[in-house]
Amino acid sequence: TLSPSSAASDVYKRQAYSKMGTVNYDSDSKTYQIMPTNENTVEALNYIAQNPAQAQQAGWSNLTNSLNQTSKQIKKIVGSGYSLSMMKPNDNQTALYTAKDGEQTYSIVNQ
Repeated sequence: TLSPSSAASDVYKRQAYSKMGTVNYDSDSKTYQIMPTNENTVEALNYIAQNPAQAQQAGWSNLTNSLNQTSKQIKKIVGSGYSLSMMKPNDNQTALYTAKDGEQTYSIVNQ
């Protein structure tokens, strides 16, 4: 079993989230946080945050399906109870989507 922090770097490299931004691990909440920095990703996520009703047209389900799959992989690598969040651009306190053990636990689109 990998430590949570080395699992973060493994997930980060394997899932090409490096194209979107950086991945941080918050040990207090047992959450991997994807911090978007890629200009196109930031633009799309800001659009979704402001217009949740348009999320499906902006490819939200593709992103969330990918996050759910990655969350399942995290469960296989480090065990149950770890979350994966796509954070709001330029706001490391606000998640737009969170999955835990392969299942959605929060989505800005459904609020």
